[in-house]
Amino acid sequence: ERYGLYSPADKSVPALPSPLPALADQYRRDAEGGDVDAQFNLGSILADGLGIERNDAEAIKWFSLAAVAGKRAAQFHLA
Repeated sequence: ERYGLYSPADKSVPALPSPLPALADQYRRDAEGGDVDAQFNLGSILADGLGIERNDAEAIKWFSLAAVAGKRAAQFHLA
C-alpha cells in the first residue's frame, strides 16, 4: 500500500459499480435527440467498449452523425 491507496488487484476491497453503462444510456438519449457532443461521446464509448459491449458499427453511425454536424473530432475518427 502506497500513499494510503489500495491496489485494484486487492480482492479484499469490493469493486465499485461502473457509472459507464448509465452514462452511455444518457448519451444515447441525448444523441437520439440530436446532441452532437453526445453523438460523439456515445461513438467513443461504443468504439472502445467502455462499460458496454464494443460495437464498431454503432460507433461509426454516431461518429458519422456528429461528423456531418461539423464535429471535427468525429471527422478525425472516421478518417
